[in-house]
Amino acid sequence: MKLNIQLLKFKKIITIKRKHIKIFTIKRITIWSFHHKKKRPFNKKKFIYWESRKTLKKIGKVSEQKGKRILDIGCSFGFFLDSARELGWETYGVEISKYASDFARNKLHLNVTTGTINDVSYSDNFFDVITMWDVIEHLGDPVSSLKKIRNLLKPNGILALATPNIQSPLARLTKEKWEQIKPAYHLYYFSPRTLTKLLEESQLLLVKLSTQGLGGTLKWIMGRNSLPEKEMATDSSRIKYILKNGTNKFAEIFGIGEKIIAYAKK
Repeated sequence: MKLNIQLLKFKKIITIKRKHIKIFTIKRITIWSFHHKKKRPFNKKKFIYWESRKTLKKIGKVSEQKGKRILDIGCSFGFFLDSARELGWETYGVEISKYASDFARNKLHLNVTTGTINDVSYSDNFFDVITMWDVIEHLGDPVSSLKKIRNLLKPNGILALATPNIQSPLARLTKEKWEQIKPAYHLYYFSPRTLTKLLEESQLLLVKLSTQGLGGTLKWIMGRNSLPEKEMATDSSRIKYILKNGTNKFAEIFGIGEKIIAYAKK
């Protein structure tokens, strides 16, 4: 699929040879979706695993560890850990949701504990890598949790985490209406500067920090309900993930992404 965004207004379907061009008008932005008549259904699970493998490769580039023992805190249904296992990692997980952790254990046969980081008792210097994807903002005491994580890491072990960026242009523009403002769930909000300070306070050395993702910004520009429901049901997932990957590099270069990705070592 190719994607082209133009400031034009059309609403029709054009047939060129054996390909279709569908044109969706979204306020002033028009998305052209190119596809064959017999297009394959979008495989979201395959995409998640592909994203997970990309992330693990990035971790490998910043890690000095030769070992491959990983703990994913807030592992959800375990798809990230399953990807890691396929690449030869020794995997462990912690997940507060009983439903999700049961799925990870019973369906994917992963070593996952139901609970929080405070409910596990691993030996010190046990893990080469610990990951926390969209977890730290939920923690009641981030400093205490990060200090425990530091103890669990081997010397030079890597902590990789992601969290919403309170300093992103969208967050500053929409303020309390920002979609990540969720008082019942998100207890802390971080900017690149405050997250760096938190890691330093927890005696973890920042190795790399970047921002990525402009999906919320694009939704805000286009309007949540701009696409007709029928079109959304068939094409929105493809468009969403193409836009996500296409804008991540832009967000990283200019530091305006809606999510912070940080790598720190013990």
